[in-house]
Amino acid sequence: MFKILTTFVFAIGVLPLAAQAEPRSIHEGIQGPFHHAERGEQVQVNPPPTTLPPRREWTGSIPSHYGSTTGCSQANATLIAHAMWDVGANDSQVYRMLNIVSRESGCDSSAYNGNRRTGDDSWGFCQLNSLAGFFRSGGILENYNRWSFAGNPRHNAQACAALYARCGFGPWIKGDYGCRKP
Repeated sequence: MFKILTTFVFAIGVLPLAAQAEPRSIHEGIQGPFHHAERGEQVQVNPPPTTLPPRREWTGSIPSHYGSTTGCSQANATLIAHAMWDVGANDSQVYRMLNIVSRESGCDSSAYNGNRRTGDDSWGFCQLNSLAGFFRSGGILENYNRWSFAGNPRHNAQACAALYARCGFGPWIKGDYGCRKP
């Protein structure tokens, strides 16, 4: 028993000497520059990249404008395309939305139709009608602020895409505050 224990102790004592590796820097594999942190300061280890790869531009055709409007600029067409792609639309569906937007607002994020005689309180690219109840609590677009559409076209395009994601291309129903997929 004593001989087995001695052999075991001897083997344990020798193993760490044989298995020792070269010491590594604590910064190995981490990109600098480094600075010393103060006690209590939050530091971020391996921060995410600050730039995202560029998103593709809309390269499809842009529908012609209607009446006295100018139609979609390349920038607005791309903005609307990004919002639509983000909800799973394909290029032909993006083109169809651009057609709707050209017809409804002339691709103008600040377009407003407040003609109550025709049942309108309609805002932005898609002329989303607040009388339909979409913007009310519990409505399809309750998280969108129609008063910001003019100054924030991206928000406006996202609202159009959100309604599309829920309703498809229509009809967007006034009265029952909902929609039906065709």
